Amino acid sequence: MLLTPRVLFSFFFLLSAVSATEAGRAKAWQQHAYEDFAAGESEGISIAADGALELAPELVELASLEAERVWSMTPNPKGGLYVGTGDSGRLFAIDDEGEAELLFDSPELVLHALIVGPDGRLYAGSAPDGLIYALDGKGPAETLVQTGSRYVWDFALVDGQLYAATGEPGRVLKIAKDGSHEVFFAPEDRHVITLLAHNDRLYAGTSGKGRIYEIDGEGRGRLLFESEQEEIHNLVVGVSGEIFASAIPKPSKGENSNKVPAAVYRVGAEGAVYPIWED
Repeated sequence: MLLTPRVLFSFFFLLSAVSATEAGRAKAWQQHAYEDFAAGESEGISIAADGALELAPELVELASLEAERVWSMTPNPKGGLYVGTGDSGRLFAIDDEGEAELLFDSPELVLHALIVGPDGRLYAGSAPDGLIYALDGKGPAETLVQTGSRYVWDFALVDGQLYAATGEPGRVLKIAKDGSHEVFFAPEDRHVITLLAHNDRLYAGTSGKGRIYEIDGEGRGRLLFESEQEEIHNLVVGVSGEIFASAIPKPSKGENSNKVPAAVYRVGAEGAVYPIWED
């Protein structure tokens, strides 16, 4: 069959019409699960575990500090917050307007822990010499405690009583206002990383074995959970009184090694622990 120019023109015109019709049709698809949205890039949107979307909190830079890293923060009861930094071990006060003031330039490398006592006294825990400083606003910082550990990782208050979590060795110290102290709890862990005061008890998360302990008022500890992760990094209380723990795995050593996920665990009222999120 001989294709004349008129026939060829009609053929290509028909193809163009079909293509234009297909392009003009609306295509519908559904995305409703967390995995659907998490695969993309979210801008200003929070994605809930059930796939619900909502506006995310806005991140605004409050202050710029002369420090390499921010390691710790705690609210200032008079407004603003205190910030502990590294690698120069400096302590700053930041007001509500973002104005920063250097309160203390310590000889230590890092200030890992901060807490304000009921009397307004500010405590700062350091590394690598494991010192606890006290600032009352009436004079320079004083070295309150030489813990005998290399790291002071966290603080907690139970009825006004100060406790400190230390590393190498891992201990929980009970500290008096004059700096005298005693070992309150000594687990078989290199580091006690995080402390939580809840219902007149202390809860401690450790590194090395990734354990969660419940400690009573006499310093007796009960092992609640040992995770597959290397470290229990943080403990917080939810609105219903349940405890949540974040867990960090040991870095994997190669593609063929078994990868342990990071996780968040829920600690129930009876001490049962189970994961609610893994990545």
